[in-house]
Amino acid sequence: MSNNITEASLEEQLVLLKDWTRRMGVLHEAQILQLKTAPWGYFPTVKSFEVYPDLEKHDILFELKLDGKKPADFKNQCERVDNWIKWLLGDEWIVRVKVLKKQVFRSGPIVRTK
Repeated sequence: MSNNITEASLEEQLVLLKDWTRRMGVLHEAQILQLKTAPWGYFPTVKSFEVYPDLEKHDILFELKLDGKKPADFKNQCERVDNWIKWLLGDEWIVRVKVLKKQVFRSGPIVRTK
């Protein structure tokens, strides 16, 4: 992996930005763009959504409006989003998903032992 962010691939840049977010306590524009676009692929029945990151609490809230009712594999969809957020921002992040203002999913941080 390159140490120079301008020479790195998109995936490498996002990995470097995860460390930057941990140190600086802010999200980079590329991470914000990911948060605003990637959920369309994770939730195929989503009609619209809002995303609310809380940097102090390491918490991401997705408020979804679905086209119809929740699909049978909705929990798996939420777990995939949780895995993606942990890859994008870090293991300490919690993901919450609300549908019609009701919380339907909440993950926890991953605690690694040394």
